[in-house]
Amino acid sequence: MPEIEGTCRLLVKMLLEVHEYRKLWHREVARVRNSTLSQAGVSRVIGRYLVDSGIVAERDEAGLDRRLRHRVRRAMAGDGLTVETLEWFIAAFGIVESDVERLWATYFGGRNEPEVGVAHTVIRERSVAQRQRHRTMALFERYEADASGAIFRRFTTQMILALENDVRSYLFDHEAHVERIVVHAGGSLGPRHVYGEGLHGHEILLDRSLQRMQRTTLEYRTYYRTVAGPPLTEVRRSARGRTENVSFSVRFASERLPARAWWSIWPDQLEGTPLVEIPVQVNASACITRALPYIEQTVVGFHWEW
Repeated sequence: MPEIEGTCRLLVKMLLEVHEYRKLWHREVARVRNSTLSQAGVSRVIGRYLVDSGIVAERDEAGLDRRLRHRVRRAMAGDGLTVETLEWFIAAFGIVESDVERLWATYFGGRNEPEVGVAHTVIRERSVAQRQRHRTMALFERYEADASGAIFRRFTTQMILALENDVRSYLFDHEAHVERIVVHAGGSLGPRHVYGEGLHGHEILLDRSLQRMQRTTLEYRTYYRTVAGPPLTEVRRSARGRTENVSFSVRFASERLPARAWWSIWPDQLEGTPLVEIPVQVNASACITRALPYIEQTVVGFHWEW
C-alpha cells in the first residue's frame, strides 16, 4: 500500500521550504502566514497547470481552484494522495528530479533509509525485442499459487518514466506458459514477441504517448495455464535498465505451504542455478516477500521446496 501520510508530510515540507516551489503559490495569495501553506494558492497553481496542459478544457476553468481544494486539503492533512494528484503537484510546481525521486520512493516504498539493491549479475546477454526507452520508478508484483502448488496468477502495478520523447509502449517480459494478460489501467494489450532464444513478451500500448520525464502507471494481471508435471517451484523477474522501489512476493494457498524458500539472484532469465540464495520465511499471510530500492541488469525472484 502507498505510504500516504509520509509522502504528504514530505510534499508540504518541500512546498514550504524550497524557494522555487514556494514562490509559485505565494503569488496566488494576498497575505501569507509564516509556516502555513495556502490551500487556495496551491489549488490555483495546480488549476492553471491543468488548463495550460489541456487536461481541463478552458470552458471548465471557472471555479476549478475551488473544486481542487478538497484534494489539496486532504494532501496537506495527510489524509489522501492518489498517484494522479501527486503527478499534478509534481508537474504544476516543476519539482526537480531529485525531489521527485524522494516523493515516489516515499510514496511507494515508505522508507527513507537506503537498502542494498541488486545490479549487474547477468552473465548472458540475450537479444531484446525493442530498445528500452523508460525507467521503472516503482514495481509491485505478487504471484499467487493454488492448492496444488501451481502458480496461476500474477498481479503487477508499475510506474514508468519516459527517458525519451514519444514513448508509446512498454514491453512486458513473461513466462512462456502465459495464457492471457489483462491490462486494467494505463494501456491495452499489444502484440506478442518471441526473442532472445526463448524469451516471451507482450507490448502494452500506453493510453497516451509519453514525452521525456513524463510518467504513467500500469496495472495488469497475468494468468497461467497448467503445466504438465509437478508444479514449478520458482519465479524469476528480470530487469535490464534500472527498476526502482521493488516489492516482490509469492502468496501460497494455506493448504500447501513450502517447507523451505529462498530469495534468489540468477545469472540468466531462463537457465542456470542461483548465484545467491537467502532463506526467507512464509509469513502469517502465507506469503514470501522481498523489498529492494532498485534492481538493474539482473534476474531476481524466489524458489522453494515442498
